[in-house]
Amino acid sequence: MRKHQGAQLVLPTVSKADAAQRKSEREARRRRGGRPKKPAAERGVPHAARPVHARRYPVHVTVRVAPGMPSLRDGKVFPTVRRVLQRAALQFRQMFRIVEYSVQSNHVHLVVEAADSRELSRGMQGFGIRLAKNLNLRLRRTGRVLSERYHARTLRTPTQTLNALRYVRQNTHLHRFRDGQRTSWNPDPCSTAVDIRRAALPEASSYLLGRARAAFS
Repeated sequence: MRKHQGAQLVLPTVSKADAAQRKSEREARRRRGGRPKKPAAERGVPHAARPVHARRYPVHVTVRVAPGMPSLRDGKVFPTVRRVLQRAALQFRQMFRIVEYSVQSNHVHLVVEAADSRELSRGMQGFGIRLAKNLNLRLRRTGRVLSERYHARTLRTPTQTLNALRYVRQNTHLHRFRDGQRTSWNPDPCSTAVDIRRAALPEASSYLLGRARAAFS
C-alpha cells in the first residue's frame, strides 16, 4: 500500500526475514496440497465434469440462491423470477427448453430439455446470468445471487420422469407434508402446476416428458 507524505511518495519495505518467512509458508502450503479444503457442507456442487447429455432425456435441474437473499416466492420478487424464466425459455427454445418449474424460497426446480451437453450448459448459464442481473436490479443490490453450480439429474426412464414432474409441481406441498404441516395440495401458484404458468413455456418435445405429462394430468 502506498502512502503520501506531502510531495514524497513512501513505499512499504519488506525485510529479508519477512520475505523468507512468506516463501517458507507458500512452500509449506504446496507440500500440504494447497489451501485447506472446505467442509463438505460448504463445498456445494462438485466441479467435476458433467456426464454427456442426449436430446431424448429431460433433465431435472436445481438452482440455489446465495444466503441472505429474500424469498423468491415473495410477492415483490416472484414476478421477476417468472419473467426471467419465461424469457429464457422462449429465447433458447430451439436448442434449450425450460418446460416446467417450481420456485421455492431459496431455490428453483426446473425440468429442461436440451439438444446436447453444450446447449444444456449454455442455456443454464444464460438463465443464471439473467436471473442474477434482474434480481439485483429489482432489489437494488449488488453482489452474488446464485450460491453454487446448478445440480442436474438426467431422467432416463418413464418412472424417473413422472416422479420428477410430480416433485417439481408439488414441491411446496411435499415439503410441508414431510415437516408434519397441513397442506391443501392445491396447485402451487409459483409453479407450472398452474395451467397459465405452464402455457407460457414451450411445449415438451421429448417422448419421456410428453408421456409423463399425459400420465400426471
